[in-house]
Amino acid sequence: MSIVKYTLLFFIIIFSFLCQASIEKKDLIWLTDDDKDLTDLKMFDKDISIGTDTTNLVLKELSDYNIDFQLVQIPRAGKLMKGMGNVCISNRIKTEERQVDNVFSFPVNIFPGLRLYYLKDQKRLLAEGKDTRIFNEQGELRSLSVLFNIYPDSVIAITKGRSFGEAVDKQLQQVSNHNKLTRAGDGRYYALIQMLIKGRIDFLIDFPVEIKRELTGDTKEHNLSNVPIANIPEYIVGH
Repeated sequence: MSIVKYTLLFFIIIFSFLCQASIEKKDLIWLTDDDKDLTDLKMFDKDISIGTDTTNLVLKELSDYNIDFQLVQIPRAGKLMKGMGNVCISNRIKTEERQVDNVFSFPVNIFPGLRLYYLKDQKRLLAEGKDTRIFNEQGELRSLSVLFNIYPDSVIAITKGRSFGEAVDKQLQQVSNHNKLTRAGDGRYYALIQMLIKGRIDFLIDFPVEIKRELTGDTKEHNLSNVPIANIPEYIVGH
């Protein structure tokens, strides 16, 4: 075989390897703390919720990756994000603490209106919306500290490791542990809403779109009501 043929064969082999390398997909671990995401993510032809639908728009563009969806609790997700380079998580709120170890994308989701949820037949003063100790002139809850001064034996449930942004996080830090129930584990979002509906807890903070999502398909009438909280952003940005 001539030198020309050897040279041509060499470049054909090299080119084949280059083509193979160029189409080889990269591995990416996608973390979530919501078990519904394991079925809802990558369902590009179905409208589910703001958070899920916008995340699916991102996933649709990541065709060059083999994505492994994994269900983890939020504290565990935080540790994995610090220690691994091929890990992503969506709908993550940017805080100063998280920016130390995480790289954030441009905003992906905008969630309007965090609300404090309660049962209106159990919290008359909240339901009436008139007590100036509790409400400001705009009809907003003055603060969580004020709330628990009025209801000192009530309990608010929170998800371990979940952030609602620095303004709300700071208010929650000021609430006594006596008044907080911290929950972890799979299916906790739905579980916390059910605990509120059944009167096992008194308060819950969440986004209206998430409450609606968790109660989709539930045909029962519930006595849930909500109130906005003063001095927090009108919307929260997720990355």
